[in-house]
Amino acid sequence: MSNRNGRRGSRQNRVDTSRMPLEQGVVCSLKESFGFIHCAQRPLELFFHYSQVSNCHPDELNIDDEVEFKVGGSKNDPSKFAAYELFRVPEGSVVWETEDHPEQIFRGTVEKASRNDQRNNYGDGSEGTIRMVVENADENSDTNPSDDNGSKAPPGQMIRYRPSEFQPPRKGSSRLYRGDLLEFRLFTEHRTNQKYAKAIKLVQSEKERQRIEKEKKLMETAVEEEGIVVSLNNGFGFIKSNKRRGHVYFNYSHVQMSDDTDDFELKKGQELKFLVVTEMDNDGNEKRSARNVECLPEGSVIFHTKIAHGVKGIVDVCPHPPIGNDDKYGIIRLDDPLSDGEDTIKNVLLEFSDAPGGTYTYKHHASNTMGLWIENGDTLLFDVVKEVADGSYRATPTQHTIGIGGVVQPPKEAMGGAPAVRIFAASLVHRADGVVHTVKESSGYGFLHFSERPIDVHFKTFNFFPEELQSDLRKQLGYDGKPVRLESGTAVQFDICAHGTVAQHTRGRRGQSHERENIKGHRILLLPPSAVAMEKVVKEGVTAKIKSVNAKQVYSGTIELEEDLEAMSLEERHPFVAKMIHAFLEEGSKPNGRSSLVFRDILSIKDDDVVVEMVKSIGNGLLKCSHIPAPGPSAHPGRLSIQRVMEEASEGDTEKAEAAADGKAKKKKSKAVNNRQVYYDKSSLIEDLKNDIPPGIGDLVSFDIGQSRRTGRFMVHNLKVVERNPSPEDGQEIVDGTGIGIVKEVVPKRKFGFISLLDETATKKEDLFFHLPKDKGLKNAIYRRGDEVKFDICVEKSGKRVAKNVEVLPRGTIPSKAAANACHGFILMEPSHTSLSDTPLRKKLSHMSTGSDKSGGRWDDSPDATKHKSIDTHENGVVLLLEDKTGMFSRRRRRRNARAQSVSSDDDDARSLDSFDSTDDAQSIDGAEDVGAKQDADVDTPPLALIHLPYKNGAIAIHGTGSSSSMDGSTNPKRGDMVSFVKARKGSGVRDVRLVTRGAAKFIQGRLENITPTLNSSTRNCGTATFIAASEKEEVYDVDLSEVVSCDVAALKDKQPVEAILHEGKLYGICRTADLYLKSRLGTKNKERPKLNLTVKKKRGGTIMAQSMMAKGPDGTNGFAEGWTTRKSQFAEEQITVEEE
Repeated sequence: MSNRNGRRGSRQNRVDTSRMPLEQGVVCSLKESFGFIHCAQRPLELFFHYSQVSNCHPDELNIDDEVEFKVGGSKNDPSKFAAYELFRVPEGSVVWETEDHPEQIFRGTVEKASRNDQRNNYGDGSEGTIRMVVENADENSDTNPSDDNGSKAPPGQMIRYRPSEFQPPRKGSSRLYRGDLLEFRLFTEHRTNQKYAKAIKLVQSEKERQRIEKEKKLMETAVEEEGIVVSLNNGFGFIKSNKRRGHVYFNYSHVQMSDDTDDFELKKGQELKFLVVTEMDNDGNEKRSARNVECLPEGSVIFHTKIAHGVKGIVDVCPHPPIGNDDKYGIIRLDDPLSDGEDTIKNVLLEFSDAPGGTYTYKHHASNTMGLWIENGDTLLFDVVKEVADGSYRATPTQHTIGIGGVVQPPKEAMGGAPAVRIFAASLVHRADGVVHTVKESSGYGFLHFSERPIDVHFKTFNFFPEELQSDLRKQLGYDGKPVRLESGTAVQFDICAHGTVAQHTRGRRGQSHERENIKGHRILLLPPSAVAMEKVVKEGVTAKIKSVNAKQVYSGTIELEEDLEAMSLEERHPFVAKMIHAFLEEGSKPNGRSSLVFRDILSIKDDDVVVEMVKSIGNGLLKCSHIPAPGPSAHPGRLSIQRVMEEASEGDTEKAEAAADGKAKKKKSKAVNNRQVYYDKSSLIEDLKNDIPPGIGDLVSFDIGQSRRTGRFMVHNLKVVERNPSPEDGQEIVDGTGIGIVKEVVPKRKFGFISLLDETATKKEDLFFHLPKDKGLKNAIYRRGDEVKFDICVEKSGKRVAKNVEVLPRGTIPSKAAANACHGFILMEPSHTSLSDTPLRKKLSHMSTGSDKSGGRWDDSPDATKHKSIDTHENGVVLLLEDKTGMFSRRRRRRNARAQSVSSDDDDARSLDSFDSTDDAQSIDGAEDVGAKQDADVDTPPLALIHLPYKNGAIAIHGTGSSSSMDGSTNPKRGDMVSFVKARKGSGVRDVRLVTRGAAKFIQGRLENITPTLNSSTRNCGTATFIAASEKEEVYDVDLSEVVSCDVAALKDKQPVEAILHEGKLYGICRTADLYLKSRLGTKNKERPKLNLTVKKKRGGTIMAQSMMAKGPDGTNGFAEGWTTRKSQFAEEQITVEEE
């Protein structure tokens, strides 16, 4: 701070201050040699010079210091005032205002409310005004305040106030509003001579005054009523009155409590007496509220009179949750109408709070939704009362209970159970049964096996009935009311509804139809396991002979019956639908019966068709079906509705309808039972036979036959052999060569076993059945698992290949580890084997060899395409040779080149390295070379590597280190695995393929561009292309089309995604990603499925179906819908012809 060097004035410049008034103020500004004072006696800021400071040095002055001074005219301008003889005084000496009437309290109302912002004490930007009010004002009274001249302040005088002077209450607003009644003390400010209110307190707000006036008017029309508390919330609740339908709102502040009830707690069910006032809400609607609420003793309030006890009725309309204070009542139609004097009671009301089981909560569109456990069509047990308020009839809780078998039992005093509206029977609409298949308790969901169709029904844990409802429903069905545990195999009843779109059909195991529909189950009832029959016993103790056995699957085949089987009727397979239709027909004879039956949810297409068909057959012309359109663009017809045909049919029409129904039934029955062959598998056998010799052709067997409700297929159970067909003589068997292999399994008690055949040329692995010799004295008659054996391969009459004359070989005859001279390489493509049955002949076209521009298809449209009973197709696998220590494959090339020099270059027998020939290489079974081979190895030959070598499934090792341990190929070497192998005995292929390192190769994905194929009759794929990697840098590689191993070059398209193996900077084993993976959008992201099997369904008009429903088809749907290909199937043409006929 700079020094204020103001000099005190000389004597001749002094001003006469003797007549100047003495005033007070505070320093508000300081400059170089002068300053300004905020005066307390006038609304001015007075100039002063530092020379006028008397009792301190000017440098000691600070802003806000209190001072005394004399006020006079300025020396330079007499019209302006200045301060002279300035003295600094102690803090608190300056008096800014004085109270007009000390300790007197005044009242007034806010005329103009102050603004929210607060200024300093000297401004008036935030000031408000108060109009003074003097109660019992008298002009001569001394209570009226006076102004400075001694005159009285009249009532209604306006005074000012500042917000800082308001002392708000602990609870309430901190602001003042126009009309608020205040108490305050009155002060006069010296500077402005204005009167101000201070120490302001709120007496009554304007809102409170208006509320009191409004309440006074409401109470003038109040009506006294009585009722009971039905709900309580935070600070308020609702009362059910005995004089009106709607509930009455009340606030806790209106409850009047006596002094001796300090520990009283208001609860639901408390009886009350109160006054009801009617007021308008913000929307202009009438609202009823309670005032002066007083408690009454129990039993004081009467709501209704009893009419009947233990009454049954069917829910026509379910109640809805209350909206505000109004209930949305449900409607119950009584089974038998009641009489009340001259009134006949056919329907009664049901309150939402009385619904059995209460409510449940579930998430719907990211919000919680409340629902009831009862549905339209449910049968309830209740008491009937007449309401005092309006004379209506209502269903109320009953003391009656449900006994085993559905007997209504009167109340027993010893039991003393709480009264309740009970569910007697669930509606048959949407009702179905099944068994629990899977339960995921930690995740809160599971699946049920639907008993009427081969689908699984999804459920969540909140879909189960509460235990009190389950107990009543089980008793009504004839079971005890004890709880049933939720586990796999538990029988259930439930409601079904279609939950989303129905997926395309696929083909399941054993050629049976397998459907995956999104069906949801709700209101699930747990029952004992024996409560639901998944199949019907058709015949017991049947005796017949084995007609054929499955050569590819042991312990399975077909049995020829002597007479036709009688299949289940539609009513037996769908009992709930039949009961629903019969019950609806019976209602027609009752005066209170329904005229229509409407399904509350949509059904799947198949379930909908079943109901429509059964309505036609059972209804006999008395019922008809229609659909209520469902919202949205779905192609589903909508919710099903069954109506009565109101017109009375003539006798002739009735007879015609009955005859037509009988004809349809007979026609369907004849189609269903026209089958005398039944299939059996290992699960059909008794336990002893499962470990014995499998049944053979001609064996006499006994068994039971049942029909599955899920699939309609006939099932064989408890099959046992009565008499075996004598084994054919040796001369009757066809010898199919010899072989060697490994004993996979031995069953000494049953005298048989299985041998895994070693055949490097086989396209798939094969296990051969063999009998253990009965004579224990024979040489090599003891077999153990893992023994190396040789045997004769015989073909039985059934076409099944078996092993005969089995002899144990010395250990080590079949390699158990890789040979010392074994080569190494990467698997580029795995071999495949596909069995085709009852399909048209596929024509394999190659435009590369014929020169035609037409590419081959899956089948030809030519009408002369022949059918084959069974066709097996296979493709070789490919191995990339990386290391050939002994040069076994280079010698092979040298011999081929030598032969090539002795023949013409145009010789048709010349083959590439990828082909097989019939020249034998001198090698033993374990890969050791003969002498001639060793001599060839001594020749200095450069190693041959990075070439393609073919192999088959039979070339994979079956024994020892790195061998495949499973028959399904799951442990076989995969694409990218490092394997060891030796050269095949015949041809240029490999054998003894053993896994060395899983996933050793590096894969790279990208696309092919600039595809330039060239014609070459000796090789399949020739030409060049450019590979662009699918990475940020987009590396570019030049590739030879001979490295394409998954398809023909003609099938490649420009910029098509491909995958290759990167090795030493070059790409090998190029495959289209579509040939390797089938990507799915179902389930988790990037789920892949390596294979897709397609089948043509003859019985479905040539529909092409996929085994995996997760695959996405060309048309953008899951699976393959109709029309996804323009090529035609002869099956489709045949089906059209049958339908026309």
